Amino acid sequence: MHTGSLHRTIIDRRVLVADGDGIVELDGRDDSRWLHTNVAHTDFTDPVIAALSQQFPHLRPLTDGGMWEGLFSAITAQAVSLHSAAAFQRRLCEAFSPEIEAEGRIFRSLPTAQDIADASVELLRSSGLTTKRAEGLKSVATEMARGNIPSPEADDIDGWMIELHKLPMVGKWTSASVLLWGLGHDDVYPSGDVALLRAAKIAYNDASMTMRDLDKLSEQWRPQRAIAARLLWTNLLGCGWYIGDTPISE
Repeated sequence: MHTGSLHRTIIDRRVLVADGDGIVELDGRDDSRWLHTNVAHTDFTDPVIAALSQQFPHLRPLTDGGMWEGLFSAITAQAVSLHSAAAFQRRLCEAFSPEIEAEGRIFRSLPTAQDIADASVELLRSSGLTTKRAEGLKSVATEMARGNIPSPEADDIDGWMIELHKLPMVGKWTSASVLLWGLGHDDVYPSGDVALLRAAKIAYNDASMTMRDLDKLSEQWRPQRAIAARLLWTNLLGCGWYIGDTPISE
């Protein structure tokens, strides 16, 4: 019986060996779902992004694994540094998940929506989250656990994002991040991301570029705005899965 996931072993930081259940069709589906090995870069008309696509030809949109995982990662990363977000997430994982040892390293799974929904705000705050963010995360988890947050329809992504904005602590950046990092959507753009603007200023050699300039520029990247953003982040930071800085308003 297929388990629904590949079994992966990290040999070193550059090699990942995946052993499946021997069902080629299903193992391939999981591989493309999580690692997006079936994604190929489009021919970007923007010369800067086209050059980055040639520089990083094997970049693929590694995802957090699903909509809840995207919500969890995005909300805990709002308006803080990558280091702080990772610390918050690690403490929450330690509070809810048992240790899993593999290749001499300790791993923990992310808490489920039900875990967060059942937890007290005080426990969530002990990770370092502010009261407002802890309350927001708990509210979102409760709605997720109750099945009140539908998956986005491919032909109405914008409508789904608008509905998601009705949740506490979920604005434009967060909803876009859920699609980008949680689900690996190819054509979603995280408007307002400070790190992305910094990356664009460097790549385009334009220190005067504004958020509005970047928003307008991103229209040239369709239908793979998310891939273009990952290329810019990779050029800046050397990692295509980086979660950028968010606007303080979220």
